[in-house]
Amino acid sequence: MESWCQRTLTLGKYTVTIFLGFFCTLLVEPIRCVDERFLWKPNSEVVIQGVGNGIEWFTRNETRPNHYRILMVQGDNMMVAARNHFYNISMISLQENMHSEWNASSSAVNSCTIRDKPENCQNYIRVIALNETNLFVCGTNAFKPICRSYDIEHGSYVTRYEYNGVGKCPFDPKHNSTAILVDKHLFTATVTDTSGRDPLIFREMIRTEQHDSRWLNEPDFVSSFEYGDKVYFIYREAAVENINCGKVVFSRIARVCKADQGGLRSLGGIWTTFYKARLNCSIPGEFPFYFNEVEHATNVLSGNHVSSRKFDKSHDIFYAIFNTPENSAPASAVCAFSMKQVIKTFKGRFKGQKSAGHNWLPVSKDETPNPHPEACQQNSKRIDDETLNFIKSHPLMNDAVPSLGDQPILVYTGFNYRFTRVAVHPQYQAVDGRKYDILFIGTNDGHVLKVVNIDQGKKVRSIVIEEIKVFHHGAKVEGLEVYHNFGMEKLVIVSSDDIVSIPLHRCHEKKSCKECVALQDPYCSWLDGKCSAFTSQGEISQIQDIRYGFHARCEEEEINVYHLGSLPNSFLDNEIPRIHRNKGIIRLTTPHGNPNEIEAPDHRPIESRNHLTTAEFIPTPIFIGSLVFVFLLASGLGFIVGFKVSTCKDSQDNDSTIDDATANLRVHQENDHYYAKPDNRAPTKYNNYWDGSPRAGKVPNNGSEFRPVNTYTNVKGKTYL
Repeated sequence: MESWCQRTLTLGKYTVTIFLGFFCTLLVEPIRCVDERFLWKPNSEVVIQGVGNGIEWFTRNETRPNHYRILMVQGDNMMVAARNHFYNISMISLQENMHSEWNASSSAVNSCTIRDKPENCQNYIRVIALNETNLFVCGTNAFKPICRSYDIEHGSYVTRYEYNGVGKCPFDPKHNSTAILVDKHLFTATVTDTSGRDPLIFREMIRTEQHDSRWLNEPDFVSSFEYGDKVYFIYREAAVENINCGKVVFSRIARVCKADQGGLRSLGGIWTTFYKARLNCSIPGEFPFYFNEVEHATNVLSGNHVSSRKFDKSHDIFYAIFNTPENSAPASAVCAFSMKQVIKTFKGRFKGQKSAGHNWLPVSKDETPNPHPEACQQNSKRIDDETLNFIKSHPLMNDAVPSLGDQPILVYTGFNYRFTRVAVHPQYQAVDGRKYDILFIGTNDGHVLKVVNIDQGKKVRSIVIEEIKVFHHGAKVEGLEVYHNFGMEKLVIVSSDDIVSIPLHRCHEKKSCKECVALQDPYCSWLDGKCSAFTSQGEISQIQDIRYGFHARCEEEEINVYHLGSLPNSFLDNEIPRIHRNKGIIRLTTPHGNPNEIEAPDHRPIESRNHLTTAEFIPTPIFIGSLVFVFLLASGLGFIVGFKVSTCKDSQDNDSTIDDATANLRVHQENDHYYAKPDNRAPTKYNNYWDGSPRAGKVPNNGSEFRPVNTYTNVKGKTYL
């Protein structure tokens, strides 16, 4: 039989082999276990510095931090909230139109500083809404929310009156909230206490059910918008339907009818049209990977998440940023959702539980009121009590709202940053006649990504055109707005302390046709020997290829400039493809191709070129962490196996000695046993002997009693044990 040590040696050998194989796999092919879509690389990297060339900064003399937030955009102007201030800023020049200072009251500050930090005992503006004649503004007022109504006179804001801001503005500046003015009514989603334990969606005289986790359960409100006869709210909350399996956060979209008046007896002063559904942004598969925490969402826009033909109809959609939880693998995603699918979900089945502790299951159609209660009523006080009781206990829809394409448009996995904001330039028509939604995605380390989905139909294949470093101190991007009007196009980017506007493109920086086309930027095309912004004039002669980043006419352009055979870095010279050295991935790159794509266009004459490829390897933080983990694990197992193996020799020697010593006790052995000759060993202080006396019955199993003796002599008739 194989000894334990032999088995240990064999196990150790296989263990070392397995870990060496795993280590080599990490070194050689780390991308085999990762979807290629997640290993994107920007076509261009840009650093924003100084002013000029379309770069403008908004500057003020106030002491930082400013805590800027874009709360409203109207025409060419935007309303920016700050600490103790709010501004009306021109998006054309990034200059201040109007400004008002509003500090917290001294009484509120005095009571606040007793229990909180002075930094929090300020007036943080959180609500700005504008109608035809008045401006409504609400602030935290040192944990005593207050609102004001302003008139606009002679280019300045004049206070009309103040009123209580509870239910309209949060107490704590760290609490997320959202507000929108619809038909002269202010709809808000916030909390009504300092601890944040009483969240609500509120309109004057009507709110969500209080202290009922089925309605709202620890929500973080993100955004709100109106659509049709309803107002929608996007937020994330602890999923009550998953409580039996542990706490998890889900993203939601909720809706209420604009004209809801509440119930007559049941649900008096409570929404009768509040329903919510899960927003599903996930990577599909047998076990989908969910991005559960919505971070930001755009307003509804007329667009298409894929490229579309010139005369294709656009759809009402919105884009949203999703992240994984802070204590999990860091990842971010951008998903798009159709309002048509949102409406369909709210017309579907409900989800509920029969009693506390039961699973949440779909509600059968027989148990659902008829007609379906999702429709808005002209007078909600006429709804019968049975339907109202059903509405009260079943605010959750069974089906989730799926993302367009059933997958994210862009995914980032890594420790460098997370997505924070998204802005969209919808349906921009390029040279190829197709229309594209161009996305600008902000990160929590001061970068902005410019992205376009180049695919058609239902597929998703996105290109990261640019990665723009905007804030050099790594400030989080708190706001993004695309401005295009009167032939002027710019992107406004907001951090807590800075506001900057930059051009939507940097076409002029590309000096050759190949570089211009390889950018795959819908804004840029090659015309008259330079890379410039695409215009509808001269469309036929402009060179652009968004899908593949290559155009045969670029070869002709260079041949016209250089003599044949003297082309530098061309396919005619057996060119070695370039190696990207700054993105931490292994990638196969084709010469003058697009690093995001490995598919060649039909018109690219690959056969006539030296289609060489090269593998680049730059370690990412995840890759380095994997190596460290494998090294530590292998070292630990190696130590254990080595220690066990080192004991084999001693163990084998001991086994051999005992075997030799006991073999002579066997029957018919000629040699005397070692212990059969007492003279061969030193006297022992204690020993046991059996004198052949009958069983005494005083010990377990009725055996003979053992007696200790101090010394002994060789007595005949005794057997020594």
